[in-house]
Amino acid sequence: MVTKSSDSWISLPTAISLARRPEESDEIAWRRLVDRLSVGGIRSKAGAYVEREEGHQVCSLKGVEVKTAIWANLRWEFPLDLVMGRVRGIGSIADDNRPFEVELNGMQLWREDLADLKSGASRGGGRPHGDFWPDLTEELVVYFYERGPPADSTPVGRICEEILVLLEARGARAPGSPQPLRPVVQAIVERLRECEAR
Repeated sequence: MVTKSSDSWISLPTAISLARRPEESDEIAWRRLVDRLSVGGIRSKAGAYVEREEGHQVCSLKGVEVKTAIWANLRWEFPLDLVMGRVRGIGSIADDNRPFEVELNGMQLWREDLADLKSGASRGGGRPHGDFWPDLTEELVVYFYERGPPADSTPVGRICEEILVLLEARGARAPGSPQPLRPVVQAIVERLRECEAR
């Protein structure tokens, strides 16, 4: 069994410093870290993990590994307190769209997972394009063609999960998490509802 030495865990400010390219701000480096965290490319832990639903604390844990699903399913703000390693993710509960928030304090990342994060600086701005987009686009078109605009109460997260299941069922390429789908599906849903309202 391999044990992880404590010096392989680094603070959030150190991680941002290691990830930041010369032309980037801390916020851009943070966004790239979140992209990698949301697909399981970087291991992370928090000294304190707090969940809130509708502003009420529902869970508080100390010294926990932060799962990929947490990174993938929330919208992460720029660190609230970089020195303390405090960050906050905001989203909604999949079944009923209630506000949901996670606050992480004392964030630490696994140093070795950051080794290649600075590479590719000449690639240009934006996120890398996944090879799944052609299959995903096709599935989105068919999904909404067959079902029409979703009911107002249908959470975007549920639609994303259904699309991932459909992609997997036909053996098509798919993203590793629903995160890349969310903004696209949200925009499609809003546009379909606007068209239906006319």
